[in-house]
Amino acid sequence: MLLIKLGDHTLELYSEGYQPERRHVSVKTGGEVQRLTVLFTTPVHRTDSASSRPAARRGWFRNPWLWSAVGVVVAGAATGTALALTGNDSKTASAQGGSTAVVLRSP
Repeated sequence: MLLIKLGDHTLELYSEGYQPERRHVSVKTGGEVQRLTVLFTTPVHRTDSASSRPAARRGWFRNPWLWSAVGVVVAGAATGTALALTGNDSKTASAQGGSTAVVLRSP
C-alpha cells in the first residue's frame, strides 16, 4: 500500500531487466483507495540494466556526499603537505634591538 497526498502525481515503477513504467494518478479526496496493476512487458536490450534502475540503487560511487568528502580530504592533504614541505622558513625578521611604540601594562 502506498499513501500519497491529494493532487496529481506521476509514479515511475522499476523492475530488474525491464524498461520503467509510468502511471499518472490523481487523488481528489482523502481516504480514496485505487488499485493499480502494472505489467512490465518491454525488456531492456542492454547487457547492463543499470539505466532502468532508480539513481538511489545505482551504486555508492554516484553519491554526491561521498565525492564532497573526498574533495575535502584531498584539499586538506594538499594543504598539509604544502605546509610540511615549506619547513620552518619564517619570513619574519627576528628582533635585534631597538624599541617599538607598544607598551604592555597589567591591570
